[in-house]
Amino acid sequence: MLTDFGRYPAWNPFVVSVDGAAALGARLAVRLQPWEGRLWRSRPRVVRFSEERELCWRSWLVLPWLLDRRHCFHLQPDGPGRTRFLLRAEFRGLLSPLLPSARVEATERGLDGMNEALKERAEREQRPRRDPDPAML
Repeated sequence: MLTDFGRYPAWNPFVVSVDGAAALGARLAVRLQPWEGRLWRSRPRVVRFSEERELCWRSWLVLPWLLDRRHCFHLQPDGPGRTRFLLRAEFRGLLSPLLPSARVEATERGLDGMNEALKERAEREQRPRRDPDPAML
């Protein structure tokens, strides 16, 4: 679900589109839409990738040590038929303490919304499908 970028617009309220390949070193075009603000665009590079386990991307402003933004999605087995999803998103660099708190808070709210939408989608797609009862046809 996390690497099927083409389906993001159908379920993801925050990361509304990702263009590019889920592959180590690939450059992506990401659009984020916080509820209370304008569209944010970034061109991160995939810095860690393990099929069905981990996807991390990183973008920066001018130079990595000025302002660096990282997103990491981790999937861990959590028992039969269960997976634990962990998300880590952080700002680093010399300018990170100067980020407006409204932007940081908007990012946190957006990621919370994305997490909820991902949970709902995963649960909906994992529900067993029942064949209709022939008596009801």
